[in-house]
Amino acid sequence: METIVTEFFGGITTVLGEIFSGLWTVMSKVVLFGIWALLALVILPCVFVAGHIYPLWQEWGEEF
Repeated sequence: METIVTEFFGGITTVLGEIFSGLWTVMSKVVLFGIWALLALVILPCVFVAGHIYPLWQEWGEEF
């Protein structure tokens, strides 16, 4: 009886290990894409300000 239970739980742990390893490869890519998108939300407005608004601000402030 013990060998049946031991083999059953051994098989379950093997299957769960395979599932989690496959899930980890997908989730790591999703997390990296999320970080990339979050950085894009921060960097792109900064690039817009540096390229378009700041030169206009300098031109407006030259009179002071």
